[in-house]
Amino acid sequence: MKITLVCNCGLLIETDGAALLIDAPNGKLPPFGQFPPQELQKLLTAQPPYDRLAGVCFTHRHADHYDAAAMERLRAARPDVPVLLPETERGAYAAGAFTIEYALTPHVPVPPELMLPHWSLLVRGGGKTVYVTADSVPDAALHRAVLAGRTVDAAFWNSQFLAHPETRELLNTCARRNFIYHIPTDTPDPSGIRRKCERDWSRYGSELLTTRLLYCGDVIEL
Repeated sequence: MKITLVCNCGLLIETDGAALLIDAPNGKLPPFGQFPPQELQKLLTAQPPYDRLAGVCFTHRHADHYDAAAMERLRAARPDVPVLLPETERGAYAAGAFTIEYALTPHVPVPPELMLPHWSLLVRGGGKTVYVTADSVPDAALHRAVLAGRTVDAAFWNSQFLAHPETRELLNTCARRNFIYHIPTDTPDPSGIRRKCERDWSRYGSELLTTRLLYCGDVIEL
């Protein structure tokens, strides 16, 4: 299995000749960057690596994860590609070589007018299992309940999971490899999110032997 961070928290998962795109195409919501226009053009015209796309799946509809206008273009250009948006608390999809389980996990705190339903995704394909938490609240008990004792091959977490002892322990026990992603790319980082992430990493990274920071363009082989 090959996983590429194509933008912000957009993950392209490839296995057994099929691909699954998660949380992309997305729009620009500073300090987070959008799905690059050249990648969107490849997606719309079924160019590699999007030529064998089994589905596009989203954790929630905030603009830094989901671009409604781009999705309308994709539906028009490639009506054969399933667009998977969870609606119920729990469930599962089948998409080509992939099975995607979803579970409602609250978004990290934001102003009430910005709160939306949010799901974490458990993706299976090619004999590997990947857990994608996007903007989920850093609640160790919640994620242990979703995983139900399963140890996954890779898990993707936002940087708030670095800040708490119980979630650092979660990273050390629930996945063989862990990735902190959704790290802002804007300079000079007016939100302070990247600085806090990298500061927490400098403090606690030595405790997290299976974890690394993941930036746009990075590729993982499982």
